[in-house]
Amino acid sequence: MARQPVSAEVSFPGRHIVAAFQNVEKELWEVLRVVPYCQRHRRVWSPSLAECMVEACSQLDSLWKAEIAAVALAADHQEYYLTPEGFARIRKAGARLETAGKLNITDYFRCFAYQVARERVVFWGDSTTTLAPYGPWRNAMAHKQIPWWTTYNTLKHDRWRNITLATLEQAVSAVGALMLAVCRCPLCWSPLREAGLLSHGQGVLDPRPVIYEETQARARQLFPHGPRVVVESRLFAYPFGLWIRRKSEWPVWPMSGSVRFRGWHEQERRIHRNRSAK
Repeated sequence: MARQPVSAEVSFPGRHIVAAFQNVEKELWEVLRVVPYCQRHRRVWSPSLAECMVEACSQLDSLWKAEIAAVALAADHQEYYLTPEGFARIRKAGARLETAGKLNITDYFRCFAYQVARERVVFWGDSTTTLAPYGPWRNAMAHKQIPWWTTYNTLKHDRWRNITLATLEQAVSAVGALMLAVCRCPLCWSPLREAGLLSHGQGVLDPRPVIYEETQARARQLFPHGPRVVVESRLFAYPFGLWIRRKSEWPVWPMSGSVRFRGWHEQERRIHRNRSAK
């Protein structure tokens, strides 16, 4: 008998995933209260940062396993807004998870790289910056090592010998990567709303039209006036659909998101518009 996707969706621990992200973000925030994030402090290391990194990456590993297991049960690729190719890769990984009981970072690259490699998160450090935690995967045909994930594996196997690798820069990247993965998971959208982290502009109730976009032209067709959905946490923000647009085309952001996010977006928009005019 064919498995039903409903049972997988009901059992998916979306609320726990969002709550766990918020907890590890709070751990990072506590460190940042003492050690502000700036160029001079990026290589500061701490056992607290090691705890934060290991927890964030362990959560990411578990999230992607759970997402693959749930989405692989879907009737077709449209149920979770996947491309047909992406859905086929997830089904293959789901079959491997069911038989072998485990997956690795290469499996995650095959299933999720096309969703996250181009994406960035806004990080509210002492000065606002953007991070591309999955940047090494961009345009990659095969898995490329990601520094913070490599550090996680090193710490996991021999933490105290490698404790100085647990730097502030690596920890921020790991938590930002987890935040991005949570945002990109369709099964986490309702829990994100419930937690008060997802806001939207008039006329757009969720991220599904742009979550698995294939081309810039397609995104412009779906959102002619620009994306309107943003997830904001204490330390990060992720605007759906923004990064696939050429920066000279960044739209005016609607009345969604916090004052700090809209202020940041407008400042960036002006900077890139002025650069394009030269």
